[in-house]
Amino acid sequence: MIHRRHFLAVGAAGLVSLQGAYADTYPSRPIRFINPYQAGSNGDVAPRIVIDRAASALGQPFVIENRVGASGLLATRLLAQAKNDGYTIGLGTTATLITAPLTFSNPGFNAQTDFDPVTPICDVPFALAVTNGLPVGSIKELVAYGRAHPGKLSYASDGNGTTTHLATEMLLQAAGVSAVHIPYKGGAGSYTSDLVSGRIHFAIGGIGVPLGLHRSGQVRIVGVTSAQRVPVLPDIGTVAEQGYPGFGATSLFGIFGPHGMPAEAISRLGAELRRAVETKEVADKLQASGFTPMTATPAEFRTQFAREQLKWAEVARKANIQKESI
Repeated sequence: MIHRRHFLAVGAAGLVSLQGAYADTYPSRPIRFINPYQAGSNGDVAPRIVIDRAASALGQPFVIENRVGASGLLATRLLAQAKNDGYTIGLGTTATLITAPLTFSNPGFNAQTDFDPVTPICDVPFALAVTNGLPVGSIKELVAYGRAHPGKLSYASDGNGTTTHLATEMLLQAAGVSAVHIPYKGGAGSYTSDLVSGRIHFAIGGIGVPLGLHRSGQVRIVGVTSAQRVPVLPDIGTVAEQGYPGFGATSLFGIFGPHGMPAEAISRLGAELRRAVETKEVADKLQASGFTPMTATPAEFRTQFAREQLKWAEVARKANIQKESI
């Protein structure tokens, strides 16, 4: 007869052996990568830069699926429902995992319980661009203009409750000034012509689109929302530098997997992805595209993500964002 304690000891030893074998062989096949953004967009470029470098170290390719739709919720739902064996991961951002659940009543996932954080890869600073017809050259002057012309300023965003909407609301709340919100659909590209023509006065959005317009003189970038200045705009001060200490509004880009992934998979993926981001080649590519490289352990990332959730929830509450169905 096998004694129960002996049986449990043998079982535990077998489990350790299997875990060790998993760690030794993982990954043994290609890894599926779900991306909520369109191929070629900023949301697609950043993770590709990183995972292309990590793939060589892992010895397996990443098979990228761009599953666009429902403000990023389609891809995020797929990730939450995927098999948690370490062979499906994806991109999660402030927009898809934090502000979307604040905006929609039925996102189809719980951002706090349905995912395992692996590592952040970068932060996406926003730029505040103004139309050339607006006589302001700084955040201070924009705020002063808004106070002197109540109800006259208008701003664009990527849509109600999006990160660009809430980032603008965060600034307006800090400054104690109001402006008329004009939501667009389709990202920054959908409102740039109106910003250039002066139909709208200003917009806060990812640096990528307004950067080209700023360089060509079609609009003026007067501030960035990150904690530090960004290398592609070294002469443009941050919102914090321009009178609002502690202000920070960026979009966090990170790698997540469905909850319950093997610890060995999280550890291996996190280590190789962090090494990739920390290489000069990858960091330079990210910075040239307007991203701020970032790394953290899974535990650090979980804490950081929780802080971001609280921050944006408070902005949405103060802005009285009403949840919609999708």
